[in-house]
Amino acid sequence: MEQLTILNENNEPIGTMERTKVHESGHWHETFHCWIVHEEDVYVQRRSAEKIDFPSLFDCTVAGHLLADEKKDDGVREIEEEIGLAVTYDELVYEGIIPDEMIRGKWQDREFAHVHTYDYALRQSDIRLQEEEVEGLYLMKRLNLARLLRGHIRESVAYRFGTGERVIVTKKDFVPHTEHYYEGVVQLLMKV
Repeated sequence: MEQLTILNENNEPIGTMERTKVHESGHWHETFHCWIVHEEDVYVQRRSAEKIDFPSLFDCTVAGHLLADEKKDDGVREIEEEIGLAVTYDELVYEGIIPDEMIRGKWQDREFAHVHTYDYALRQSDIRLQEEEVEGLYLMKRLNLARLLRGHIRESVAYRFGTGERVIVTKKDFVPHTEHYYEGVVQLLMKV
């Protein structure tokens, strides 16, 4: 069973707890997020249809929980686990922490998300998806994603990485992070 460090609302550790119980009790915990960008593009993942949480929705390139014995730089393992790309933490840009809360009935996800960016042009040979986690990677124009997440446009186009399949996405097709989280992401994506 995965153990997570639980935190108070001031991001101070108060103990450890099994991951399922963290979400049942609504305790704050730490996650690792990475947005891979290159020039005008951003890569977004489409979560596997088999996921319990937010199946088939779009999200940042890579995301995952930090375990109780991990620091934020240990989260780099998520990049290789989910999409097969081996990266060192020094290659990433640490953008800071964005608090995020997603509550659905009894399931409560309160995260201090350690957000990173990575400027890299993915090649098909780089990618080996963890199919139980990620259905596919898609390219979007950073400006279009920003406008979509801010509600300035209703839909945008995403292209499946590797096949070029064209998909129309709306904000409802994305994991329902808070407006605060998405505004923080928009700001960092526009400055990279």
